[in-house]
Amino acid sequence: MEIQQRAQWEWLPREGRRGSRRRMCISLSAVGKMRICGVTMEAMGRPEAVFVFYDRANHRIGLKPAPSGSENSYPVSVASNGPGRVIYLVRLLVELGIELPGTVRFVRPVMENGMLVLDLTTAETRVSGKR
Repeated sequence: MEIQQRAQWEWLPREGRRGSRRRMCISLSAVGKMRICGVTMEAMGRPEAVFVFYDRANHRIGLKPAPSGSENSYPVSVASNGPGRVIYLVRLLVELGIELPGTVRFVRPVMENGMLVLDLTTAETRVSGKR
């Protein structure tokens, strides 16, 4: 005897943009490649370069927009055809002895006084193939 239940379909409306594209998304790989989404770049004012800071006491990285070509600034590179960008921060990891278990995602990035603040203590390790 086969028992079948009636399907109870629920409609899932689609929003204009995916949820991840509405919030700031930043990740940093163990080899120093930082990926920054378009929303975050917009919040920072779309800089062509950034000054990089590190708060040792609180394990936080700070990125402050800098004029292109400024001394001690790091260039912001094009990641792909989209609005996202890449910053290469291997020097930050090597010189400060920061070891990452893999690619980490900053779950609560904030803008404080014109600086993007990324907390390593709350960063999540990204599992390969999953978001």
